[in-house]
Amino acid sequence: MTDDLLQKKTEDDIAKVLDTVNKIDKGQEILKIEQEHEYNFRKEAEAKTAAMIHSDDIGELAGALAKAQGLISNAKKDSEGYGYSYSDIGSNFEAVRKPLSQNNLAVIHGHSLKNTKSPTVITTVMLAHESGQWIKSTLEVPLTVMKGLSIPQSIGVVATYSRRYLLQAITGLATEDNDAAVAK
Repeated sequence: MTDDLLQKKTEDDIAKVLDTVNKIDKGQEILKIEQEHEYNFRKEAEAKTAAMIHSDDIGELAGALAKAQGLISNAKKDSEGYGYSYSDIGSNFEAVRKPLSQNNLAVIHGHSLKNTKSPTVITTVMLAHESGQWIKSTLEVPLTVMKGLSIPQSIGVVATYSRRYLLQAITGLATEDNDAAVAK
């Protein structure tokens, strides 16, 4: 009976070793696919919980963004609504477009809709450098259909709002302070 137990234990150990080898092979296979396609599955999985993700190296992008930020002026609060003034998406882009462009940086926005019981508008902004380096941030905002607006119009409102705040966050853009004017 001892020989039977020893044989079973040996078979179990061999199975564990083979399982480990298979996992290693799969891991190496995934690494090979990542290298072939210049894609990082682990980074993508981590992105599900991260507020901001970026390419493996961002040194050139960071240097270019630092130079651009030295040229960026505050966005003008030239729109009115809901009892306050704010800088609309046009004012935000006007403030950053030229400094970013002069430093070989581009802003890319994208949207999607998570169509669940409580729909959410997902807006992503990517700051890309000519080197291929990038930083990406995503914001999810619950969709509320606003009075007098259709569903597509409400999606547009949420998407534009998100684009504005993501653009400000990823570029370091500030808006003019008009709190003193309101206090008077």
